[in-house]
Amino acid sequence: MSLRNRALTLSATLASLSTLAPVTAHGQSTVATNTLMASSYVFRGVTLTNVPTAQPKLAISAPSAGGTLSAWVAGNVEFAIPSGANTLSEGGGVAGVNEIDLVAQYAHKAGPALLSVGATRYEYSGHNRVLTTSYNTTEIFLGSRLDNVWGTPSITANWDVQTIHGVYVEAAAAHSVPLGRFAPVVGIVAGYTAGQEARGATDQYYSFTQKGLTHVDISASTTIAVAAMAIAPAVHLQLSPPGQNTRAVGALARNADRGAKLWFGFDLGWAHAFDKR
Repeated sequence: MSLRNRALTLSATLASLSTLAPVTAHGQSTVATNTLMASSYVFRGVTLTNVPTAQPKLAISAPSAGGTLSAWVAGNVEFAIPSGANTLSEGGGVAGVNEIDLVAQYAHKAGPALLSVGATRYEYSGHNRVLTTSYNTTEIFLGSRLDNVWGTPSITANWDVQTIHGVYVEAAAAHSVPLGRFAPVVGIVAGYTAGQEARGATDQYYSFTQKGLTHVDISASTTIAVAAMAIAPAVHLQLSPPGQNTRAVGALARNADRGAKLWFGFDLGWAHAFDKR
């Protein structure tokens, strides 16, 4: 297998184990781990940390009942202690693990679509005294992806059933552009909130400022194989509508309302498949 093909295989395995609807080959179980080193922590368009972070993830997946059962744990680690009036931070000046997400999911092929259902648990350290442990919450989600359609379009609806309440919908598509040894992937993601926005001036628990479009993220990435590892650098350009909290890139007034923002990082990952005996 060429370096390019091996890189694409590693990239696809890592992506499938950490996003909508993971797929394993018949009779195989898979374990994968990856760490995203990013210039900031952006979740659903909201900049939660504007200092460099590490986002490690460990995933397992296995065939089950004609589909794929998978689980993963992910975290946000601030390895630099943030300071200054412009800082956005989950750690509030405390370096270390400030968020842990636990996900369980079942995926099954249904005609041309790959359907998924699952739940996500969000746990926060509460160090910054704003995103406290009272924001800990649980979502259930439903998703669909068309693997044999150009752009591999997908849509996922996430319903918060505990603290935030309401639904957040995310649609995505990506296409690989072969260029010699590399095959850069151009992707687009659009988010829409239908309930996870603030419901009045006294609402303390919400994810977005207002109902409607939250953001549009346009990205470009590639994958490079190094021995058994995959390195995937990526750059993101995000566009946000007026009045939405996804426009903030810092705490200062001049950085609280930016229609466009740029962030970047690289993913370092490894995956291994086990034949079922």
